[in-house]
Amino acid sequence: SQSTFATALRALQAAPASPPLTSPTDAWLVRACPVPANGSQAQRCKPMEAEDLSQPLLEAQTLQAQALSNLRAKKTVMDAALLELSNPSNETYSKAVAARDDLRNAEA
Repeated sequence: SQSTFATALRALQAAPASPPLTSPTDAWLVRACPVPANGSQAQRCKPMEAEDLSQPLLEAQTLQAQALSNLRAKKTVMDAALLELSNPSNETYSKAVAARDDLRNAEA
């Protein structure tokens, strides 16, 4: 009902805001052991291993930094082309359109 929903929302609003906790060193995914089809006891499952994602994270951060740098460079060129349009000509218009397209491609 609406009163239950409103009560839940008030309770959530009263909860302290805190940053997320870091993951424990143990893997936090849970996996059940399969039961063999013949009905015998389940085999002893090997615990899941935590995966070190520091290298993929570093690679993703590097790619993000490169993409952001590229986007900023294209934005600077676009801004310069827009300033040149204060004295319009076919050349300045073509340059502005090309800069706009480069910026769109950098955003993709």
